[in-house]
Order: sequence, then structure tokens, then C-alpha cells
Amino acid sequence: MNSQSDKITLLVVRDAGRPVRKLRISKPMAVALPAAAILSLSSLISSMHYHASRSIQELEREAAALSLQNARLEATLADREQALELAQNEALELVDSAKGLKDQLNSTAARGH
Repeated sequence: MNSQSDKITLLVVRDAGRPVRKLRISKPMAVALPAAAILSLSSLISSMHYHASRSIQELEREAAALSLQNARLEATLADREQALELAQNEALELVDSAKGLKDQLNSTAARGH
């Protein structure tokens, strides 16, 4: 084979005032470089997708754990509110009983005099 036909010439043109550079590379290299670039980019994209998926899964797990914790805290709050309401009702009953006893004592004391 002719070695001239196995080469590809790339012309690099930067600015109008700068000289043109010639790069000669073999045909297999001309195929391998873009393939390597595509492979690198696809690997990068796949890696980013994998890490993003893992991050999403981790965030979903954390959200589920927070949701469960929130449900538990709401249940605890409801229990405490119920206990507080019962305590308030008992306190009101005790106040009423105390008033009743005071009234009885006052009426007994008034009859005794």
C-alpha cells in the first residue's frame, strides 16, 4: 500500500494572520480519536447518570424516613394533646368539687353560728 494514502491531513487555521498548521495522522488514528472522544463522553454521561440516580435514591430514602418520623411525632403530639385535655377536664372537676366543698363548709359554718 502507498503510505501517502494511509495518512489524513488536518489543517488547523487559527487566525488570518497566523500560519496554517498541517497535522498528518493515520486513518486508523483518525477513526480512533473521535471514537475515543465519544466513548469518553458516553462514559462521563453514564457516570453522572449513575451518581444522580444514587443521589435521588438516597434523598428518597431520607424523605421516607423524615415522613415516618413526622407521622410518629404527629401521633405523639395527638396523644399528648389528648392527655392534656383529660388533665384540664380533671382540673376543672377538682375546682368544681372544691367550690362545692367550700360552699358546704360556708353553709355549715353559717348554720352553726
